[in-house]
Amino acid sequence: MSTDSLPSLWLDPPPPIETDQLDGDVHYDVTVVGAGLTGLATALLLARSGRRVAVLEARSIGAVTTGHSTAKVTLLQGTQLSTIVANHTEHVAGAYVEGNREAQAWLTAYAAEHGVQMQRRNAYTYAGTQSGASAVRREFDIGRRLGLPVEMTDTVELPYPTYAAVRLPNQVQINPMEVLAALAHDLRAAGGHRNSRFSAA
Repeated sequence: MSTDSLPSLWLDPPPPIETDQLDGDVHYDVTVVGAGLTGLATALLLARSGRRVAVLEARSIGAVTTGHSTAKVTLLQGTQLSTIVANHTEHVAGAYVEGNREAQAWLTAYAAEHGVQMQRRNAYTYAGTQSGASAVRREFDIGRRLGLPVEMTDTVELPYPTYAAVRLPNQVQINPMEVLAALAHDLRAAGGHRNSRFSAA
């Protein structure tokens, strides 16, 4: 099912984030494709470093992944660490955790600086079936070895049965569209240009 057909709390109604038409005669050092969180944060950091940046988006700002996300900013991401270890090494998984920790710290500081709504919440990875419990325990073991303060728990506030669950306290939940609005504003102030009407088709 396409994300276009799914309702989103963050996009109902879509926030009024102003966009620009690109001038075809202007030279840009960098073009970023996609005006979600990754694209706009990347564009802003490049613009702050002195690059002339354009962001191209075929739909509207935040229309795809960011606008349809759960709005969690967490180091516990399902069974991602187990997947990395299975395909690479624990060292690579540790580097992944540290990269995510730096990104989480940057985004949290940015959100606080711009008055974006933000909450500190527990993050959970849980099994919906008994057969999935071993994967959750594996994620817990790897998380502990990588220094995350994860905890095994039987208490998950969901209206349906769960089996094994791992909890990571003090993670972040944000309003992603408020973050995008702040990034878009700062990008314009830093000299970047955004265009939500570009299509490669």
